[in-house]
Amino acid sequence: MNIAKKKYTPLIVLVIGIIIIVLYYVSLYSLYNGSRASGVYIDNQALDFGFIDFNGGQHRLSDFRGRVVVLEFMASWCPPCKVEVQYLKELNKLYEGKVVIISISLDTDDSSARNFWMEYNVSWYMTRNTTIGSMYGVYYIPTLLIIDKDGVIRFREEGLTSFEELVNIVDRFV
Repeated sequence: MNIAKKKYTPLIVLVIGIIIIVLYYVSLYSLYNGSRASGVYIDNQALDFGFIDFNGGQHRLSDFRGRVVVLEFMASWCPPCKVEVQYLKELNKLYEGKVVIISISLDTDDSSARNFWMEYNVSWYMTRNTTIGSMYGVYYIPTLLIIDKDGVIRFREEGLTSFEELVNIVDRFV
């Protein structure tokens, strides 16, 4: 019996260690994704974050209080993102000065995101930052959020959002 005990002790320690690691990561996941207070759901205060845009400007999301913010999570290799950038261009013209658009590239390298920014002549704030995507629980791209003048998330959609839907949502809060 003593030999069996020694034989299974390392296995038991390993299983307990794996359980502890799994519980740790589950708690982190629920902190960012499962908690209604985390600020990533409709009717929650948007989580504040800082970013440096591709023109070198430093900003915080909270800098844009008093204006509607369209927050887009995208990547240069994403076909629907290439369509959505066209919708955002139209939206930017339609609401010039009334709506702030921030595109956050989830590309793994800066050059791909900057090439997209230049190729599509993006005229609004754009940055590459995967941490903000994790903070907002973004797992699909494009993901679009509309944040009202008080900093409250009013719309969230994963996948391509039509121009008509964008206008209908933004019109409610401008």
